[in-house]
Amino acid sequence: MAFDRVWTRDGIQGLGVNAVLKEAGVGKALLYRYFGDFVGLARAWAEGETFLPNPIREQALAQARSSSGRSQRPQVAAAIGYAQALRARPKIRELLIVELLRSPPVTDALDELRARFGREMRELAAGAGAIDSEDVYAFSFIATAAMTYLALRAEAVPDYYGLKLDREESWQRIEQMLERLAARLLEPVEAGGDAAASPGKCAVSATASEAETAPVSPRPPRRP
Repeated sequence: MAFDRVWTRDGIQGLGVNAVLKEAGVGKALLYRYFGDFVGLARAWAEGETFLPNPIREQALAQARSSSGRSQRPQVAAAIGYAQALRARPKIRELLIVELLRSPPVTDALDELRARFGREMRELAAGAGAIDSEDVYAFSFIATAAMTYLALRAEAVPDYYGLKLDREESWQRIEQMLERLAARLLEPVEAGGDAAASPGKCAVSATASEAETAPVSPRPPRRP
């Protein structure tokens, strides 16, 4: 497709309606007839080129590639799959980087798709058991934000906190970190059960309870 060829050759900076029409060798009338405008053209390209990853497919692929050799929590697999999809898609990385500086025209076309992708990610994470929805949202939000930053950084500035983000073993360690965090935050609570089913919540509850019942020590006198 001419849209993809122009982006690949000229980068997002050179992507515009006139450049795409020239590449395709057609006039604006044809564009308006089939796509409505440049936004419609970009949306059609994104739908056909799997510009954004499919959360369910990427989750399944991440579980199959799990470095631990065991089944991952769905939320971890979704976050890892998202990072792997970003690393495999240079165009979306370019778009995300450019958006930090300015909003290119193609952004408007892809906003709807990205909003839908975000909803699918949240639904995927929330459908993994009787887990507190706020915990799921918090984990998914922070995990995907972190994966976005690390995937964008990996190519140009791969050194981060002692890890080499351009090496697969570093991503395997990141995967293990997410597993450790998920084990603390996302243990399912059985319906009708109590806090004992969730070690992380139990520890937090116990700490809060101790704080409420502990005697309050008098403050030392202030020095003059």
